[in-house]
Amino acid sequence: MQNINLNTLFRTSVGFDRLNSILESASNPPDLGLTYPPHNIIKDSENEYRIVFALAGFSIDELDVTLENNTLTVKSIKLDTPDKAKYIHRGISRRGFNRSFQLADFMEVIRANMQNGLLEISLKREIPQALQPKTIKILEENKIINKAA
Repeated sequence: MQNINLNTLFRTSVGFDRLNSILESASNPPDLGLTYPPHNIIKDSENEYRIVFALAGFSIDELDVTLENNTLTVKSIKLDTPDKAKYIHRGISRRGFNRSFQLADFMEVIRANMQNGLLEISLKREIPQALQPKTIKILEENKIINKAA
């Protein structure tokens, strides 16, 4: 794998320290088993996204969704309920998981909904009014007056 040197970028920018850590963590994933549980990331519009997890066999009480420091974490919670079934074949996995996603600035979780074994997390980017682009009106003077004379 080719290494990317971001030193030139960070010489001319301020406040992008988090970008460096995101790129480093993405290039060196701690766990190679990032395929469980299966999930889709869907872009609904310019500022709206959904993450959909296939979680057959999990109940709402066994799941935890948290957002902290622009990191969305979805994990399973082990409940102490003994499984009395005697399986001949167990093809539906119910192993524990902990999946994290780095979110861009101003991303908010709108809702999390569980239906038919699918956990759907809706996200929306809401840029504060103070940070949105604004047009500056240019005034036109009819005549420039020379007051030095």
